[in-house]
Amino acid sequence: MYRVPSPAPFPELPCLFRFNGLSLVYLLYLLLLPWFLGPTGDTIKGHTGRLLRALLGTSILFLVAHLVFQVCLYTVPALDQLLGRNCSQWQNLSVHIGVTRLDLNDVPNSVRLVAPDLGILLVSAVCLGICSRLEPSKPPAAQSKSSESVHLPEQ
Repeated sequence: MYRVPSPAPFPELPCLFRFNGLSLVYLLYLLLLPWFLGPTGDTIKGHTGRLLRALLGTSILFLVAHLVFQVCLYTVPALDQLLGRNCSQWQNLSVHIGVTRLDLNDVPNSVRLVAPDLGILLVSAVCLGICSRLEPSKPPAAQSKSSESVHLPEQ
């Protein structure tokens, strides 16, 4: 049997990524990052903080969508029959959206499909938690007034 050589040196690497609608939303967040300032005590209360909270909320929403879809598949037999097993129109649509049937016999593939959402949830929660503890920076005028009040005038 003739095997066509793979153009990539590691043919398994493209399988690590998932291409669907949910990943497109994360790509849009990634493209928005250069328009926002880095997190400081002041910017975390503004647009940068809102971006981090929106990313956290989006990842929670996507994980809940995965969970609800799996529960519905296993509890509503009509939905499982509607989606079909392979290449049905509804199965293809759900795969392109990003919610897919997770096969319990193929655990690595199931982890590959859910891990990006779980990873983004954890990273965005940690970043938001750390950044919310930042103290706002004082303006230079306020710093000079506080340093003057410490020194007593000499007599």
